[in-house]
Amino acid sequence: MIAKHTSKRTAWLIILIIFIINLSLSFFYRLTPENYKQTLSSGDAKGYYEYLPWVLKHKNINYDNAYSYEQNNSRVLKYSYGTAFCQAPFYLVAQLFNNNSQSPEDLKFTDSFFICLGASVYIALACGFLFLLFKKLSVSRFSSIIAIVLLYLGTNLLNYTVMEPFMSHVYSFFAITGFIYSIISFNQNQQKKYIIYTIVFLFLVIAIRPFNVIVVLPLIAIQFYKFKNWKLIVIYFAAMVIAYFIQLLCWRLQCGDWIFSSYRGEGFNWLDPQISNVLFSFRKGLFVYSPILIFGLVGLLTLQQNRFFKISLLVVLGLFIYAVSCWWHWPFGDSFGHRGFIDVYAIFGMGMAYLFETYRHKLIRIFFLMIASVCVFLNLVQSWQYNRGILPAEYMTFEKYKYQFLYVDEASKNNIGGINDILPVSKKHETQSDSISYVNMFGKEYSPVFAFKPLRANTGSYLTIDFNKIELLENASTKSKLYFQISDSTGKGYYFYSVLLNETPLDYESINQKKYSYQVKLPVIKPTEKLEFMFYNPERRTFILSQIKVNCYFILD
Repeated sequence: MIAKHTSKRTAWLIILIIFIINLSLSFFYRLTPENYKQTLSSGDAKGYYEYLPWVLKHKNINYDNAYSYEQNNSRVLKYSYGTAFCQAPFYLVAQLFNNNSQSPEDLKFTDSFFICLGASVYIALACGFLFLLFKKLSVSRFSSIIAIVLLYLGTNLLNYTVMEPFMSHVYSFFAITGFIYSIISFNQNQQKKYIIYTIVFLFLVIAIRPFNVIVVLPLIAIQFYKFKNWKLIVIYFAAMVIAYFIQLLCWRLQCGDWIFSSYRGEGFNWLDPQISNVLFSFRKGLFVYSPILIFGLVGLLTLQQNRFFKISLLVVLGLFIYAVSCWWHWPFGDSFGHRGFIDVYAIFGMGMAYLFETYRHKLIRIFFLMIASVCVFLNLVQSWQYNRGILPAEYMTFEKYKYQFLYVDEASKNNIGGINDILPVSKKHETQSDSISYVNMFGKEYSPVFAFKPLRANTGSYLTIDFNKIELLENASTKSKLYFQISDSTGKGYYFYSVLLNETPLDYESINQKKYSYQVKLPVIKPTEKLEFMFYNPERRTFILSQIKVNCYFILD
């Protein structure tokens, strides 16, 4: 009994410490006058957040943005409601301090503060559940605390809790951690309170990210195998149905339809998993940007006791890795590391706790902690780089990573270029091509223009651009860019986009020749509109472009 109370006191102490640390870091990084509005300036965060003003302030979502779709002449939010559901209590408190605003784009400091406060609460509670989970698994207090600290400070969980708390990941991490704790607790002593906990967390898991049903279903199946309790299965099924039904109801209220695909033109390539890329590539490899997780995987693989439990966790993790790697855009867009795995970090945490608990020899533990400290240091530096624009959010390669490695100088920000978008999942497209064999950019601000017009309606456009560049003088193409423009039927440009031509400064700091291959995803272009691409040379300096080949794909579904 004394040990039980001691564990609870330790859990509450962990919750308090993590909460204070996370909120303090939020003040330092995110809740500054220049940054507090940036939480919704880009990415998926806006699509999650907009449920709050829509439901609680009756704001109309029928304005065009990248996070909603037109359906039946109305706008419908692309993302699920669960993140906003978790944020709602804190958002409501924030409104007590706000004057009423009619702008759906408005984000006040109090809104941002209370959402950051809520994220700090959720990550703290998740860490508390992790500690109690480790105790259920007979892991010592010391090993449990080490695993929690490494998971929090040594992975991109820190970034998505402090710097990007409007994203869904901290809430999914909380829900899945709570679910695993609850279902394992019930499996051990069958107390009814754990059934209630399991139902609540199951609802949250589905509401926040329906995709995560692949995590909970195997664990429910294992519980059924152990107890053969059909009543529990019915209850769990009802919780999931309610979670899904609320999403359908939201769509019904927004556009009049109960069921449709909100992720239009996106899907899974089930026969082409990118497992090596999602785990080890420098573009978004899980173990490249959060290498501490390797300890978690090793801990699970080498676990000797409770082999059935070990196999269960590995099956869940294997299914999750496979499903994530089959998503058509396996890097998951702009992010620090591969954010798609944060939801299941509790499983890696269990592996780390087991590993540290198993190898108790002093020298082994010292070696482990030394390597872990390096991983934590690397994560802290790279989190800083990412949020300062030094470490790009996408299109990373080994060469780019090597060039920016541990750079913290502000002068090194925004000097990484190149773009390698992924061809949309649709295989139906209209193709147009053009080429130029040779262009001397001396004295030219722009290269000849490559122009494309679709013949029919489309859902998006995509360019592949291959060319050679010869740097005749040092630093000649320093500020050169790929430049894209979409013009309407009158010839007036309304969409402009550019990206640095060179991948790193090494491409222009010396006389050299290099072959480039870029892929660019662009918006829908109407048959009355025109897409134009050109090379931009603002300093009109001398370099050569040759063997330029441009293919344009207009996606048809």
